[in-house]
Amino acid sequence: MGRLFFYSLFYKLAQFATGTLWRQINRQTDNKKPMKYPTLAISLAGLALATLPLQGTAANAAENLYRDNCAGCHGGEPPAVPAGQAARTIREGLADRGMPAFGAQLSDGDIRALAELLDARSRAQSSPSAPGPLTGTAIPAQNLNPEQSSGYQLVNSEADPDLRYVGYFNTGSSLCYDDIDLSGVRSVELEYANGNLDPGRFALIAHTGNGEPVHLGEGTTAVTGGWENFRSLRVGLSQQLEGPHQLCFGGVAGSGIFNLHSFTPSGQPGRNEGITQRFDLTPRGLSLRIASDALSAGGHRFRLEPVASAPGELWDMDFLPDGTAIATQKEGRLWLFKNGERRGPVSGIPAVKYEGQGGLLGVTVHPDYAENGWIYLTYAGAGDSGAMTTVVRGRLKGLRWVDQEKIYTAPDRFYTGTSHHFGSRLVVRDGYIYFSVGDRGHRDGAQETGDPRGKIHRLHDDGRIPEDNPFAAAGGAAASVWSYGHRNPQGVALQPGTDAVWAVEHGPRGGDEVNLIQRGRNYGWPLITFGINYDGTTISEYNQREGMESPKHHWTPSIAVSGIDFYTGDQFPSWRNHLLAASLAAQQLHLLRIDSDKVTDDQILLDGTGRIRGIRGGPDGYPYLLIGRDIFRLEPVEG
Repeated sequence: MGRLFFYSLFYKLAQFATGTLWRQINRQTDNKKPMKYPTLAISLAGLALATLPLQGTAANAAENLYRDNCAGCHGGEPPAVPAGQAARTIREGLADRGMPAFGAQLSDGDIRALAELLDARSRAQSSPSAPGPLTGTAIPAQNLNPEQSSGYQLVNSEADPDLRYVGYFNTGSSLCYDDIDLSGVRSVELEYANGNLDPGRFALIAHTGNGEPVHLGEGTTAVTGGWENFRSLRVGLSQQLEGPHQLCFGGVAGSGIFNLHSFTPSGQPGRNEGITQRFDLTPRGLSLRIASDALSAGGHRFRLEPVASAPGELWDMDFLPDGTAIATQKEGRLWLFKNGERRGPVSGIPAVKYEGQGGLLGVTVHPDYAENGWIYLTYAGAGDSGAMTTVVRGRLKGLRWVDQEKIYTAPDRFYTGTSHHFGSRLVVRDGYIYFSVGDRGHRDGAQETGDPRGKIHRLHDDGRIPEDNPFAAAGGAAASVWSYGHRNPQGVALQPGTDAVWAVEHGPRGGDEVNLIQRGRNYGWPLITFGINYDGTTISEYNQREGMESPKHHWTPSIAVSGIDFYTGDQFPSWRNHLLAASLAAQQLHLLRIDSDKVTDDQILLDGTGRIRGIRGGPDGYPYLLIGRDIFRLEPVEG
C-alpha cells in the first residue's frame, strides 16, 4: 500500500481527535460539567498535532502527482471529481476523450491519493458553508460527468492560461453534472460565449436515474462576438424540483451553440423559451430524440430507425463484406457494429490529434477487401509544429489493427497549429485512392500547387505517386495533387457507371459547393466564391473567373455540407444513382438528382433531425446516417 494512504489514514484519525477534544470542551463550557475522559481527549489532541505535518506531506505529494501527470492537460487547478469516478478514470483512462490510462504507471496508493485530492475539490464545491442546495454556487463547466456527456471538448485557452472551459457544444451534444441539489432553484445562470454568426439553442434536463428525464425549458445563446467573449444568461426552470439530481445541458439547434465556462443554480426567477425538443435517457447519458414518424419525400415514404450508438461523436463509417459496419469516433476510437451490437474499440490504431475539427476522421474499406483485407483511415496526425491530414491503411485481426502502412503524410513545413479544415474523406477505385485535404485555415495555399493544403489528392492504393498525376513531374508536395483551389472538402464520392469523382466542400459564410472533380483543374478558392467572411466582409468580388471551375451546385446560405454518397440500393428505386448529401448546421439530408455532369434538382429528405455527419449506403440497400454518436437507417414504409 502507498505511503500516501497511511498519511491519509493518520490525518483522518487526527480529524477525529480534534473533533473529540473540541466537543468535550464545548460540553464542559455549555453545561458546566467536568470533562469526561480528559486524558484520552488530550492524547487524541496530541496525536492530531503530531499528524498535521503528515497531512501537509500527503497533500503536497498528491499535488505533485497531479502536477506531474495531469496538469499538462487539465490545467494547474485540479478538477472536482467524486472519488470513485476519479479513481476509475485515472486507472482506466477515457480514450474517447483523449485521456490515457495510468493504471500501469501509478501505484494503487498514488491513484487513491490523486482520487482523494479530486474528491476533496468535489466535496468543497458541492458542499457550501452550510449543508443544503447549491443556490449561488458557481459550478465550473469542466466538472462534468465524462461518462454521461458527449459532443464536447475540454479547452485550455491559448490567450489566457488560467481560462478553462467546455467547447464545441453543438446540436445533440450533452453535458451532465452529478448531484446538483435543485432545492429552491428557480433558474440557472450560465457564463457562456458564442462566436458564431447566429444564436444557438439548448435545453435543461434533470433526472435522478429513474424514469423519464424532466425537461425544464430551453434557452437561446445570443452571439457574443467571440468564442472567448463570455457573458451571462439566465434561464428559468419550468418547474421546481427538490433534492439532488443529475442536471444536463442538451444541444437543441446550432452549429456551435456555446462554449461554457460555468453555471450557477439560482433562487431568482427567470424565463425560458419553452420545450421544442425531447431527449431520451440512455446508459451513456442523454440522446436527442429523433422523430420516428413516417416521412414522405423524394418519391418515397420512409422512417428513420435507430441502429446503434457509440460513446462519442461518430465521424465516418463503411461496411465490410459480411455487413459489419466499421465507424470512426472522432476522439480516437474505431468501432465495429453487427446487428446493432457494438464491438471494440479496436486496439493499435494510430494516435490522433483530437482538437477542434481534428481527430480520427475517415474510414474506407478497399473494394477488394475480401482478397486483400485493407482498410484506410484518415486522421489529424501530430507533428512538431501542429497537425496535418494523414492517411494510413491496415488490417483487422479480431479487434486489433495490424499490418499498418503509411500512405500519405505531408512535409513537416505544412503542419500548422490551427485545428480546423482537415478535409479527410477518401474513396478507392481501380487501384487508386482519392482523398481530400482542407486548406487548414491557410486559404492562399489552396492556389499553390506546391502546397498540399486545399487539394484533392490521388495516389496508387499503396501510396505510390501515379506518373500521370497533373503535377507529378514537379515532385515534392505537388506530386499527389489531382485538383486544387478547395476550401474544406468533407465529402467525396464515386459516381456509379462512370469514372467521375464528386466532392462537396464547406464554404465560409455561404457558398457551400458541389463539384465534379477533374484532373488538374482549379476550383477557385479563395479567388472565386459565393460566400463571404464570417464578419460580413468580402472575400472575393467574383464567383466565376476564366480558367477556374464553378460549382455544379451551391448552397447560400450554407448548410454545412458534410458526407455524401451515391445511392445504389434497391430499397428506394427513385433515388438510385443519385447523390445523398448530409449537412451539419442545417440538420438536413438532401437528394441531388444528377444527369450526366449536371445537378438538375435538390430535394430535402430530412430536416431538423440533428447534425448529420455522414451518409453511406449499406450492402442491404438501406442508407445509413451518422447523427451525433448514433447510427440510423432509412427504411421504406408501405402506403
